[in-house]
Amino acid sequence: MTTDKEHKSDELEAGDYDCALCLKLLYDPSTASCGHSFCKRCAYELVSSHVRTDESSNHGVASSVSSLKCPICRAALDRRWVPSSSIALCRLLICSFPKEYEARNTEDLALDLDMPRLPHAPLESEGQKILPLFILDPILPGQKTLLHIFEIRYRLLVQRALAEYGRRFGMVGFDRSAMADGSEGIAGFGTEVEITSCHELPDGRFRLEVEGKSPFEVVERHRRDGYWEASVKKIELDINEGDGVESVTADLAKKIVERFDKWETCIRTNRWERHPEHMDQVKDILGPRPSHDRPGSLAIWVAAAINPLPPLGAAEEIRPKILAAKDDLERLTIVDRAMNASIEIVKKKRGTVEVFGLELDIQIILFGIFGLLIGSFVQSYCRRIFAEFGFGRALLGVHGV
Repeated sequence: MTTDKEHKSDELEAGDYDCALCLKLLYDPSTASCGHSFCKRCAYELVSSHVRTDESSNHGVASSVSSLKCPICRAALDRRWVPSSSIALCRLLICSFPKEYEARNTEDLALDLDMPRLPHAPLESEGQKILPLFILDPILPGQKTLLHIFEIRYRLLVQRALAEYGRRFGMVGFDRSAMADGSEGIAGFGTEVEITSCHELPDGRFRLEVEGKSPFEVVERHRRDGYWEASVKKIELDINEGDGVESVTADLAKKIVERFDKWETCIRTNRWERHPEHMDQVKDILGPRPSHDRPGSLAIWVAAAINPLPPLGAAEEIRPKILAAKDDLERLTIVDRAMNASIEIVKKKRGTVEVFGLELDIQIILFGIFGLLIGSFVQSYCRRIFAEFGFGRALLGVHGV
């Protein structure tokens, strides 16, 4: 027979399951490698604030997070720890403290950090889909680039992209005009990319190779565990816009094909490639050039060719403008202007300067100046040495000095 006192000792008390960081009942708990549990949001803030402090003390360079310690027992936490939900503990809390947990749920919704979350299933009826967003430089369909993922929030993004989004996420650039609305200057247009290669390092960082697939417009975005997640709408290319507009678009597309051939010839012959066969590699990555019958795809292909990764430095950066263009004609117009300006630059040999109508190689001029300085120094040094050892002026060939 058990007494009331023994019953009370067996009962669970909500105070025994408080988070050591927010001092409230654990909500969506996450357990660290040492065994202590925290609210997942609190755990994420603990890790991310540690990384931010580390970066600020190292002039913006992220260092190892091995010094991160549990705030309860001070044990060193796993450097690869990305807070995730402890399902068993969460169920225990819901069953044992339903009212208190519901109150925490209401409070969490009010914070609006990662709620309301966008639905993870594609919105096929509206032609939209959900993608996590990685904020960096813009990339165009067909282009490939390497990414080094070290921030905690983006490590989590990569893990979810691999597990939930078919190895895909969105890449968007910066837009300073959008910084006032609290969106970290996220551009309203971007490109869906696919992870083609993924290597996880021992400390939890990722090295990725991604390839641009299709452009999109950001319809709606929300925070999710520190990074941005958005509902995006695919931008349709090569749309028939009517006989009048289609005729103008087709004519401009044909001119761009001709101008690109001229531009490529100048790049190859005037030493604008970063290394031999640079343009061949760029074209191999982008694939066959679309015909003028596909003006939208042609505009994006040419823009990716004149703004390759890494850049040539021979053309204006037009990728953000291309992604934000309203139609194929506007895209072609942007490309046409950029190519015309670039041709004026690349028709001259790289590293040359015009002096009195003559095209002189800057590298040869610099070598000549350097040679004169070295010669003058050697002559001065020899004079001093010969004078020190008492050699006559005749030996130096400096009669009359």
